[in-house]
Amino acid sequence: MEESARQYGLFDAMGTAGGGSAVRPAGGIAPPALTSSTGRLWLALYFPQLLSPEMRQRNARARYESRGLEKLAEQALEFTPSVSLEPPDTLLLEIGASLKLFGGVDRLTDRLLDKLRCTGGRILAAVAPTAMAALWFAWAERQERVLERARLPGRLAILPVDHLRWPERLLHSLKQMGVRNLGECIRLPRDGLARRMGTLYLRQVDQACGRIPEVRAWYRPARYFTGQIEMPQDTVDRQLLEAGFRQLLDRLGNTLQRNQCGVRRLWL
Repeated sequence: MEESARQYGLFDAMGTAGGGSAVRPAGGIAPPALTSSTGRLWLALYFPQLLSPEMRQRNARARYESRGLEKLAEQALEFTPSVSLEPPDTLLLEIGASLKLFGGVDRLTDRLLDKLRCTGGRILAAVAPTAMAALWFAWAERQERVLERARLPGRLAILPVDHLRWPERLLHSLKQMGVRNLGECIRLPRDGLARRMGTLYLRQVDQACGRIPEVRAWYRPARYFTGQIEMPQDTVDRQLLEAGFRQLLDRLGNTLQRNQCGVRRLWL
């Protein structure tokens, strides 16, 4: 993979795995030095069923109701407090701080997928040292688990540009130049690439490569709990009342767990 990455010029664009001094890209513009935020590990979860192909063709994302994605995010909060929404169909989790607790990447990912699969539908998971790379791997349906930065250039190099969610006009322009994957894209002179792509999509490439940090907003559920249970009839039966209270307490416990909170005292 390292040989493939060098062929496409990705090491010129990304620098070495150790993240030492900045390396000048092929286009002659020195990228910013790697920041401490690039030491994180990201897990992207792509839920294709949340947005049908027909809706994508009609560009109907603005009409998408995000509540379904938020419900999934609330469950993911049990594994890490750092969950970000990527509407309309993807969650992004920073899992570096949770690996020791759950026994590593594989165990954490498998447990999370087991929990979310009960919602139905496919889930495509990808792990990478940068948030944008994890998103691109998941959207391309390549369930990569890239833990070492040294492996990232080779895996990004072969990623088809069709799966990066770039505008059709940009993809058409790249294909006219014979560009089919990200490695061939980055191999182009950087100055010309910036003129063709614009700053937004070139920034995404830089973020995926780890040259510049990516600012993300963390999802925070409502920090309050309300619940009620309708009894079939008025009753003073202690067992029935205790069963109802247990259901409410279970719901409260789940809410506290998602918010990484606890209670010291509870009155009934």
